[in-house]
Amino acid sequence: MLLWVSFALALTLDDAWLATESRGLDAAMIEEQYRMSATSRVAAWSLLSPKFVLRGSYTRNDEEITFDPNALIPEEFASILEPSEPLVMRKLSYFDASMSMVQPLFSPRSVATVVAAGQGTRAAAEDRDAQRSMLRAGVARAFWGALVAREAVAISGAAVASAERHLDLAKRRVLAGSASRQEELQAELALSRARRDLAAAEESRSVTENVLGGLTGWTGGADLEPPRPRMFPFESVEAALAASLEGRPDVRAARFREAASRTASVAQALDWLPAIDGRFTYAWTENTSAFNDKTEFWMVVVESEWVLWDGGYRVSEQLRSNSQARLAALASRDAEDNAEQDVRATFLAAERAGAAHQAAEREVALADENARLATVAFDAGSITFLDLEDARLGLLAARFAELQTRAQRELAIVALLDATGRL
Repeated sequence: MLLWVSFALALTLDDAWLATESRGLDAAMIEEQYRMSATSRVAAWSLLSPKFVLRGSYTRNDEEITFDPNALIPEEFASILEPSEPLVMRKLSYFDASMSMVQPLFSPRSVATVVAAGQGTRAAAEDRDAQRSMLRAGVARAFWGALVAREAVAISGAAVASAERHLDLAKRRVLAGSASRQEELQAELALSRARRDLAAAEESRSVTENVLGGLTGWTGGADLEPPRPRMFPFESVEAALAASLEGRPDVRAARFREAASRTASVAQALDWLPAIDGRFTYAWTENTSAFNDKTEFWMVVVESEWVLWDGGYRVSEQLRSNSQARLAALASRDAEDNAEQDVRATFLAAERAGAAHQAAEREVALADENARLATVAFDAGSITFLDLEDARLGLLAARFAELQTRAQRELAIVALLDATGRL
């Protein structure tokens, strides 16, 4: 509710970030990818957890097997012995059911696998943070692009109005004989260029607002509120580098993957040890016989399996896991190198953007003073109204340039925060 109210008033960059992360498809996909990766930890824990198994069966034999003890009695004793019922050795049909609990008692490879899965899950969480940071940077670019495009439309509209006034004056001067036809043609060309610039600015505004709306759900009806200027986040490039190596998500993810690969290599080596399991089974059956009339029983079993040689499969898997560990170590160092290059480039870009913005602010001050002097001159009658309009248009253009350089500065700082893991 608060988010839509803010949309109706004025959209801020924080609102855009919140909308993208709360209802955007990109944020939902990032979160779902993390959940998929996190399931590996649950799967690893299953190697150490007890397993409960229920079994049931129904058996139908071709015939019932019985034993008739009367057939063993000699005929001379048959008359004096009471005949007995035949003994059932195998029933014609019966049900069986059992319940078992299996608990690993000694499984060193499973323990190492659980540790490696936990490290892999932490790497996936860092990947999620890195993708969220990139998404925020993209939203910031779309926000500032729409903001600058809106201002460009306003400046272009003012330029068209000024060009129309210039053309009207040129036509009157030509009719009065105080100007040549060339002056009127130049005014018409200036108006045509101004209208073309306005059409391009409106197209740019439509594109940038559609991009921002696709990320945030913003419909483009409300105003865009420029954020407060950000302070430069680092005193030196060395401080930025230290921050990136400590908190940049992709660097941390590479380190966790390196640790997970080393642990997985250890787990593969531990596969040469035996595994010991404990099992408790409770069973019930209808298949009683003459020699065993019990319908239920239970058992406790401790069993071990030790594969001494499997044809070389474990050797090949050990070599593969060792290679994966070395590859993960190289990838970790590569991530640190890439982070350093990225931080150095974004730090310099932010410094240059800050210097350009300071120059644009100086231009605004000069244009403002020029517009003030033009107003004084117009009031004194020393310049024409069109000269005054040109001075005002120059002030608008200077303010637009200041907004452009401020956007570049803000986006450069956002890129630097993204590069250092602070966004």
